[in-house]
Amino acid sequence: MKEPSISRLILVSFLIIFGACGGSYSGIDNSSEPKTTSTSELLVPGQTPLPGSIKGVQFFRKNYPGSPPIIRLGTADRLSLKFDELSSVGGRFRVRITHHNKDWSPSGLADVWVFEHSSESDFGGGELNQNERPNFFSYSYEFPNRELKFLVSGNYLIHIYDFQSDTELFSLPFFITENEGELQPDVETIFNAGPFGAAMHELSGRYRIPDLVEFPQFDLSYRLAQNRFWGSDKTPQESSYTGQDFTTFRTTRNQLFAGYQEFYSLDLRNLSTQNGQIFGIERAEVPQKVILQPDYFNFSSDVRTITETGFGRPLQTREAAYLNVLFRYETQGEISRNAQVFLIGDFNQWTVSKRYELEVNPASGFMEVSALIKQGIYNYRYVLFEDGEIKPLRNLESLAQKPQEYAAFVYYRDPQQQYDRLLNTRIFYSE
Repeated sequence: MKEPSISRLILVSFLIIFGACGGSYSGIDNSSEPKTTSTSELLVPGQTPLPGSIKGVQFFRKNYPGSPPIIRLGTADRLSLKFDELSSVGGRFRVRITHHNKDWSPSGLADVWVFEHSSESDFGGGELNQNERPNFFSYSYEFPNRELKFLVSGNYLIHIYDFQSDTELFSLPFFITENEGELQPDVETIFNAGPFGAAMHELSGRYRIPDLVEFPQFDLSYRLAQNRFWGSDKTPQESSYTGQDFTTFRTTRNQLFAGYQEFYSLDLRNLSTQNGQIFGIERAEVPQKVILQPDYFNFSSDVRTITETGFGRPLQTREAAYLNVLFRYETQGEISRNAQVFLIGDFNQWTVSKRYELEVNPASGFMEVSALIKQGIYNYRYVLFEDGEIKPLRNLESLAQKPQEYAAFVYYRDPQQQYDRLLNTRIFYSE
């Protein structure tokens, strides 16, 4: 790996000195702050998480903001990547694409089989924001383009590197489907099947086999994901082949999805006390400090299901500001004050991290944690992390069935080149 450029080192040194003098950045996310990440429901194997300097990420099919990053092979479909870099100096970035199997292991295909030209490209030309600190540049990149064209379907990762230092900043998963065959997935609610009698979802489907598949019982497989948590997808254990035209699949009772997933919703577009979620604003702080109304162990009316989990909807205007947002949580005596409670959401890739562990404020009595968040709409929740598992905090009344978004993927193990082709995908919803 190359050493960071002199200009970047000077910039980092300046920001450290500037922050130490100002003092207003205390407790806010910082790209140089060490983080001890435990687990994430969102990240796939091999994915590089976002550093503290990269914020406001959006990744969707062009012209469809909020859509999952899925495009069709051989069409005019394009993906749009947008993000902010907290910096006072504009940068340039190198793009590298890698091809993967259904389990996110490298496919092993040579680039000449995957890409029409090259697996790499670069871009820059960011726009500086028009607000006070923290300064940031906003960037946008679209592909496939003249440099990046795809020849095969499957799972992919887009890797973004700092152009000067060649340091990988982050990577994101996306999918290219061939749209072959006909996929008809379904959701059935199984009541009293979850914890404390909660509703669970059993997923099933029917797939019309295209002519290119000669031995479906050996070469076809399926993956299912809930609410775009790609890192927590499941392979249905039951499948059958009804003649030569159709296959069916179904999750078993030990593979059911939680039918009660729900999240707090945070709307930071309107920065005034008329926003019912805001308790107070300290405008003299840089960045502005926004104190939220406390959340309670018993979910309030602000809680809702969401179909765009992952990045939220940060505002894309140059006037949009980053805020030091203080979350406050009231356990109502239902959770031990010694318990490790974490904040996860669209603004931290749903990752359990020491940076977002709540601590009791003796003055207020609430468990609290701050996060640097751009104006926009986001989803989040509080969790315990025990025995290597994320355990949502909720009371029994919140375990009723809620609408959920699901994604089904059909893979075909190519017998010649030995990689997983993505034949079909389908986004569908429970009632």
